[in-house]
Amino acid sequence: SPLHGLPDRPDRYRRVGVERDDVVGDDPIGWDHLDDLPLLDRVIDETLRQHPPVHSLPRATPRDVAFGDHVVPERSEVRVGAHANHHDDRLWDDPDAFEPERWQQQRTNQRPRFAYFPFGGGPRHCIGKHLAKLEAQLILARTASRYTLDSPRSERLEFRPSLTMHPKDGMPMTVHER
Repeated sequence: SPLHGLPDRPDRYRRVGVERDDVVGDDPIGWDHLDDLPLLDRVIDETLRQHPPVHSLPRATPRDVAFGDHVVPERSEVRVGAHANHHDDRLWDDPDAFEPERWQQQRTNQRPRFAYFPFGGGPRHCIGKHLAKLEAQLILARTASRYTLDSPRSERLEFRPSLTMHPKDGMPMTVHER
């Protein structure tokens, strides 16, 4: 959820709403506004990094692949761990911290190509990734412009992986009109 990481950081959540209000005003948010909402985009990318929709992706090896002394035979199914990769401290500074600032262009250009792949990568990425991100942008922009959210949770969310990731105990929140 793009809202995870924001209710316990009211300053960032408020800034998303202010950014939206500055760009869109009282008009309904539209497609043409999204390029002018960089904080909104960074918050969503950071949320997808911390909590990719699918924790690991199945792939088949096209040929034998050697890892040290171990060989994975051709046509074996392997799992590529998006969640593990997105939390690898060799790829990310302070990987457990929620830092939308890590998505500023100069920092993004320094990362390896597949350090971030919430929707898979290469020719087999999720066909719905653009629609999913668009929906997240529109929903978060609309929500942040109209409501404040308070989370009663003081501890970090725990997730239960299935095909997709789900909060183990839900995400209860109190909603207030702005």
